Amino acid sequence: MMQLTGDEPHGWTVRLPESADVQLIKLTVRLEIVVGDVAGDRLEVFLDAPFVGHLVPDGPSVTLDPETVDPALGAFAVALKYQQLTECRVGSDGTLSLRFASGAAIDAPPHDTYESWEIVHERSEVSGEYFRLICGSGGDVAVWGDPSDDSAFSGSESG
Repeated sequence: MMQLTGDEPHGWTVRLPESADVQLIKLTVRLEIVVGDVAGDRLEVFLDAPFVGHLVPDGPSVTLDPETVDPALGAFAVALKYQQLTECRVGSDGTLSLRFASGAAIDAPPHDTYESWEIVHERSEVSGEYFRLICGSGGDVAVWGDPSDDSAFSGSESG
């Protein structure tokens, strides 16, 4: 089961099961990464601003911008398909860090003037668990979730 933990001053972490694999990559004016597991959990990550990525551990980093036409962005996105997502963390400065079992990584810092990324978790229809994080301009992270479940909700806003 995917679960959000953490708090505003320290950042947030999405706890991931071992079966959290990238199931869909979609590239429009944003990069969408959909991760799912065998229990029916679904985590959607939307990258709207430039981010730093690399495909191998300690390999060369490249800055990619989803709003540009760049063959490197397409190649990077395709290389993530079917990868296991092992870490999803939001730092106190608003930087989103994604780590994959292959060693690939994404670091999406906040943007000065607009939203840089969004995370949406949808649990199977049976449980109805839900959370959403959005990194606003300057690194302000808004968090929505189910406040009745204290273990799965932390943040500055709820809705």
